[in-house]
Amino acid sequence: FIAFIVTAILFSLLNKFQIPKPLCWEAIWAIGALNIASACVFIFFYFGLKFLEPSIASALQASTTPLAAILIIGWLLRYRLNSEPTSASEWRGSLIILAGASFLVWTAYSGYSGLGSTHSLHVSLGIGAVIISGISTVFLTIFTKRLMELGWSTLNILGHRFYVTIFASALFWYLSESGEANLSFQSSDILVIAVMCLVGVALPIYFLQIGIRNVAPFGVVVMTNLNPIFTFFLQSFDERVTHSWRSLMGIILVLLGVIYVVYSKSKSMGHEAT
Repeated sequence: FIAFIVTAILFSLLNKFQIPKPLCWEAIWAIGALNIASACVFIFFYFGLKFLEPSIASALQASTTPLAAILIIGWLLRYRLNSEPTSASEWRGSLIILAGASFLVWTAYSGYSGLGSTHSLHVSLGIGAVIISGISTVFLTIFTKRLMELGWSTLNILGHRFYVTIFASALFWYLSESGEANLSFQSSDILVIAVMCLVGVALPIYFLQIGIRNVAPFGVVVMTNLNPIFTFFLQSFDERVTHSWRSLMGIILVLLGVIYVVYSKSKSMGHEAT
């Protein structure tokens, strides 16, 4: 909650230096939908992290997006977004990614993840949450792209993106504190909070926004699949998570699917340019 409050204030201040965009009904509808999608991406992912190994949560969230992108962008919104038809290579790459995701689901249920044996209900809740987060990422990309088509700049969008996220995180905070939203923390926590605001929220969102502006929607959601491999190595610094070769195998399979899709798309673009 604190991280999103600080991030929202930061981008609101930066947005003051931008040329304001006139609000038409389509822009209002898109910014409202973007707020809901953004809240779902963050809140459901954080909820899933309560029950899953971090790298598995990241991999399942990211691996959900390619197939969802094909179904949503490729079939329903192709002409509106001026997207290219989904190629066979994109389908094959997505199936490889989903195979890796299925292996990770089995790893989590079987107790072979870095967290060891956990309650199956908790695993199911975690998997369901990160899948919703992954699907929401596609809608987030779609509505961001639409606002950019309407002439909104990166900072215009970021200045109005976090209303629902702030409300949702405040609600979960209130509920988790049994009805008392306690704002007490140690002075040593201030640095952690500052790093979380900058490195954990503000910078990734800003760079992702630039990526959405310059890359096709399917390319954006596929490239997010690179996150799990970084998460796997970073989680080694967490004493609560043990090393799991099965988790690494599933993540590598997901990564291979990503590499296949990116290579196929770059190869086809090279042929078109020729």
